[in-house]
Amino acid sequence: TTSSSTTVTDIHDTTEAVVTSVPLNTTVHDEATVSGDGTTAPTGTVDFAFYSTIDGSDTPVASGTGIALVTSGTDGVAHPSTSQGPLAAGSYGFIATYNGDSNYTPSTGTCEQ
Repeated sequence: TTSSSTTVTDIHDTTEAVVTSVPLNTTVHDEATVSGDGTTAPTGTVDFAFYSTIDGSDTPVASGTGIALVTSGTDGVAHPSTSQGPLAAGSYGFIATYNGDSNYTPSTGTCEQ
């Protein structure tokens, strides 16, 4: 059987700082961390989607498909997604989907605003 996984994301600017809001004309990308049961790091890939809404309710733009996880302790990290920008004024979001592996089920993170 497989264990559950959890996917969370952080949005980065071009200096790799984690950001929650950015000035006009900034370019950003996403990073996903996938956690499992704490004994074995998840492997496999993550797909990123970029939205021009704060809640991911519009049609997404693919922002990196099949980005490989790299082991970081007992987690897997996919970084970076495809960059988006320079951004106009507005609200945006990324959603990362982990595709699962032989140990862990797929999971989708919440919309990172």
